[in-house]
Amino acid sequence: MALVDEQQVHACLAQVVDPLTEAPLLTHTTLSGITPLTLENGPAVRVHLTFSYPLAGALGYWQRTLREALASVVAPEQLQLTLDWRIEPQQPQGQLAPLQSIANIIAVASGKGGVGKSTTAVNLALALQAEGARVGMLDADIYGPSLGLLLGVEDGTRPEVLNENTFVPVTAHGLPLMSMALLTTDRTPMVWRGPMASGALQQMLTQTRWPALDYLIVDMPPGTGDIALTLSQQVPLAGAVVVTTPQDLALLDARKGIEMFRRVEVPVLGIVENMSIHICSACGYAEPIFGSGGGLRIAEHYEVPMLGALPLALAIREDADSGCPTVAANPESPEALLYRDLARRLISYGTSSYGYDVRCADEFKVFTNIHSATVDPKNFDARSFVDVTGPVCVIPPNSFALARTVEYFRIPSNVLVICVGKSTYARCGIIVNVTPLEPAWEGHVTLEFSNTTNLPAKIYAGEGVAQMLFFESDEQCDTTYGDRGGKYQGQRGVTLPRT
Repeated sequence: MALVDEQQVHACLAQVVDPLTEAPLLTHTTLSGITPLTLENGPAVRVHLTFSYPLAGALGYWQRTLREALASVVAPEQLQLTLDWRIEPQQPQGQLAPLQSIANIIAVASGKGGVGKSTTAVNLALALQAEGARVGMLDADIYGPSLGLLLGVEDGTRPEVLNENTFVPVTAHGLPLMSMALLTTDRTPMVWRGPMASGALQQMLTQTRWPALDYLIVDMPPGTGDIALTLSQQVPLAGAVVVTTPQDLALLDARKGIEMFRRVEVPVLGIVENMSIHICSACGYAEPIFGSGGGLRIAEHYEVPMLGALPLALAIREDADSGCPTVAANPESPEALLYRDLARRLISYGTSSYGYDVRCADEFKVFTNIHSATVDPKNFDARSFVDVTGPVCVIPPNSFALARTVEYFRIPSNVLVICVGKSTYARCGIIVNVTPLEPAWEGHVTLEFSNTTNLPAKIYAGEGVAQMLFFESDEQCDTTYGDRGGKYQGQRGVTLPRT
């Protein structure tokens, strides 16, 4: 067999669309390597792909799909596919620092009680675990902690205490768990005021020896009162999921929950409509007794994903009361598969604030104004650039420089990139161009630093200078320096995985 052409492999994979994200596979999956092999039956090749979300439940699907996609360039018997995943930590809201051992903290919230938030949270955590993620749970519903009951923790179970100030979480169904219910009894009412309750929850979060986790699912207290608001401000959240039921009263409160998270700059990752339809356990008749379509309407209004709709099913209640939630009790049941699908949609949408900080590399192109009479970056002569390599780039007066980012992105053609300058350089403005001038910069965003003064300016490599924001368009984006004329205003924010 002739050596496999890497460009052909890449071209074949570029045509594959991920059914979860509805985007080209390589926009969020890294082609980690193409390695020639020698097997007993002849030469072969190993193709290694690293996904940005766990896919234990979809490995079979991807093995079949990718083998079919590569069949024209690699014979099936000569192809070894290595599929794995790496879950990146996302930037929490504001200036909060992420916890060392937890990549992403996701809040599961509701605007009011009684909508099945805790049952949804525990099944979501188990579904994420089934997909291959490392998951833990924190019961932040301090006045009505229920995760111990839902996960079948024996009465009287207490967490181990290390050095008199650190808890070791209790493990239930493979999930490390911390809850106020593990520190009190079911006969002990929590009569604390807001500040005391919030302080107790902060202690449970920060003074628990959590193992390395991809996701910590936090079962938030219902409503938007002091405790919920304080937690949203003080806990470094990657995002929130809002649970509601279809009727108007619940939707009104769900709106308040979404508005609360928006106020504290926590991205809402999606809406879950619980009890969307009642299924009779005797005859199977389905009826939307609480109304229908409410979750979808609120998701469309706020332009957030609709993650899924869950039925009002007797089995879900019985499994929860028994201490063995549906995903663990009956993993192949229709209800469990709905939770699995919900989890896949959640992790495929990503958990970032739609932006990434970017840094300059040590490769610059400085406009010298030799061949051109203008410094307009939209109309320049490429011969007027001088290549500069090093930790510092000096930009002459009334000139500009181009730099590539350290970070590498695969940006599909329907995604508009906005660069928000964070530079401290008083004499430099920053704009972005996603079409690199230098072929060697392919995959890296090009930053332009414009110095319009009569004094030189310095740019330092390795320093964070901007934040990239990504917006999805319904048409192919103009990725040149040309004026876009505002035609992409108001587009929906999307998350691109780091590659």
